[in-house]
Amino acid sequence: MNLSWGDRIIRGRMKFYNLLLVVVMAGCATTSNPDQVFSAWIDKPLDDLIFKVGQPDSSYTQNDGSKVYEFVRTKEVRQKNWGNTFDNLGDLSRASVDPNYVQGEKLPEYKIVEQTCTVRFKVNSLNIIKSYAYSGYC
Repeated sequence: MNLSWGDRIIRGRMKFYNLLLVVVMAGCATTSNPDQVFSAWIDKPLDDLIFKVGQPDSSYTQNDGSKVYEFVRTKEVRQKNWGNTFDNLGDLSRASVDPNYVQGEKLPEYKIVEQTCTVRFKVNSLNIIKSYAYSGYC
């Protein structure tokens, strides 16, 4: 299925924002601080989190017996290209990798870039969230 860039952005954002629905549960819908959002889940049941954001992407057991559940969300964002022609990249390098290269050809005004947020929640034997860690664009 070939989606337009607009449809891809919308789909990516929807998946990403599913994870951020925790903001509503935390009562801090106006914040963009991931620590405030994710820390609101400390001492809450894992099942409540899964109900809100969906199934985790993976899980594993640590040496101490605790389990870690990982949620990964990717969104596509539109970024402006700062160069105005492919020549800014160097004619020789561009011509050597793209047989369709035309000297002076303009770059697209925008490009689509994927941004990923990974959140790991550690739970105890009762499936109560005890800690979290995140990385990426959260």
